[in-house]
Amino acid sequence: MTTWVVGDIHGCYETVVELLREIGCVDREGSWAGGSNHLWFIGDLTDRGPHGIESIDLVMRLQRQAAEAGGSAGCLLGNHEILLLGARRFLDTQIGETGADFLGLWLMNGGKPRDLESLTADHLAWLSALPAVASVGRYLLIHADAGFYAGLGSNIEEANTAVARILASPSILIWEELLTAFVRRKELDDSEPEGAESLDRLFEVFGGEVVVHGHTPIPVLLDVPAAEVSEPLVYSGGRCINIDGGMFLGSPGVALDLRL
Repeated sequence: MTTWVVGDIHGCYETVVELLREIGCVDREGSWAGGSNHLWFIGDLTDRGPHGIESIDLVMRLQRQAAEAGGSAGCLLGNHEILLLGARRFLDTQIGETGADFLGLWLMNGGKPRDLESLTADHLAWLSALPAVASVGRYLLIHADAGFYAGLGSNIEEANTAVARILASPSILIWEELLTAFVRRKELDDSEPEGAESLDRLFEVFGGEVVVHGHTPIPVLLDVPAAEVSEPLVYSGGRCINIDGGMFLGSPGVALDLRL
């Protein structure tokens, strides 16, 4: 039995389908072919790339098909899911003291009007129920390379419940607070004391030994062409693995086999 984790898609539907074919999770038609294996997406299914709704539909379909085959497919909540949900829920409502609005923020961060117009009630319910934190054996899965997750609850269930309550809240300020937390990046690099402390705190709260995340594109971090990035970036003495290959920048994508 294998568990795969796939990095940020950002609307690059054709790229992710090709990647999923290569690792044996889908067939030529893009249907589940992984049998009893398990698949996770790290979040940020939409924005920047052209086919956000198709990417959401793909993951939703694979989740159903995998369950029927005795496997599973899941997805974490990324900041772009929050942006998309907020753009739909609040439209041009002002956010706190920033003077910005969720629709404007979403568009500024690569939102595609077509995706917003195509959202259905099923999409909204599914996106709103995505977990923020998951675990697979010794691996802790989160979307962002940030330490704020440890403040969401005393365990994974509490953290996911807290995020679900935020997404059900009519308060735009609470949504803004969650979204602002995702602005923080590169907080898990233990070459800095603060990074080591953030990592230790995540493991203390949620368990696990290795964090797997996306959010910050590897080609940006390494200053290399995205087309050359197809492998995860392992850092902090092997305690962190970044799988955001930067699909929207031209990467073929990164898939991590958690048997490794």
